[in-house]
Amino acid sequence: DRHVSSRLKAARSLEDVVVAAAPRLEVQGDVTADVASLRAQLLSAQAAQAAAENSSRSEVYRYENTMGFFKHARAEVDQLKKEVKRLRALEVHNTKELE
Repeated sequence: DRHVSSRLKAARSLEDVVVAAAPRLEVQGDVTADVASLRAQLLSAQAAQAAAENSSRSEVYRYENTMGFFKHARAEVDQLKKEVKRLRALEVHNTKELE
């Protein structure tokens, strides 16, 4: 790092060397720790996103299956209502013929 080199060249004592180098090393360590922490957070967020997407996909499939079942059941109910209506009309017709 140029900044560290220039501070070290300007240092006149061992204490100056330590002061010149130590803060930069701490900053680098902090940056490295921050980067590692951010990477861990990113990986965690990506895993949570993938889990949420899978959950959402499952919910969509369940919803689509439910709607398909509902549509089929509704058609069956409508057909049964028509059949009941037809049978009642037939019953009325047969009752009139018997009278």
